[in-house]
Amino acid sequence: ELSSVPEKLLAMKVSGRLPRVVYDDLQLCCTDAFCCCVLWRDLRGVKNRSIRKTVKYRSEASSSAAVPVTTREELEAISDQFSVKYLLGIMNSSVAAEWLNGRRRNKIQLYPEDWKRLPIANVGRDKQREVEKVVTSIVGLFRKNQIPLSEAQQERLAALEAELNHIVVRLYSETGC
Repeated sequence: ELSSVPEKLLAMKVSGRLPRVVYDDLQLCCTDAFCCCVLWRDLRGVKNRSIRKTVKYRSEASSSAAVPVTTREELEAISDQFSVKYLLGIMNSSVAAEWLNGRRRNKIQLYPEDWKRLPIANVGRDKQREVEKVVTSIVGLFRKNQIPLSEAQQERLAALEAELNHIVVRLYSETGC
């Protein structure tokens, strides 16, 4: 289910000081070197033991257990508010790096739980599109060119990353997130 979603993010578990997250819309298989990040909406209706350990649909909660704090229905509805590329822009920003560096379990590896607690600025689709536009340009730069990038491409990448970071910092300051 994780590999077959239309788009996902792959967050490197061993990342050092800066988080490294990449976009995947080619349905790549995920190894244990990455945290595979998908939106709950893309897992709508998927039922398996692994997911059920984390969260359940209301109909799956046993009558003897306490009402779950958060249900799958709620998580799916929340994920409908965000685009994957918007989340990618946030996850690769200085805002995320600073937040994670102050709260992650250790300085070498990032765990899924570290990412799950990252606050996301809840902004409308128009503001998300600002981030998506820059992220799409960055993804396109890598798709169109051989790695390593040329000096001119590296300069373009640095300019795009600076623009992206500026937008994300502004959105977080506007929302107080």
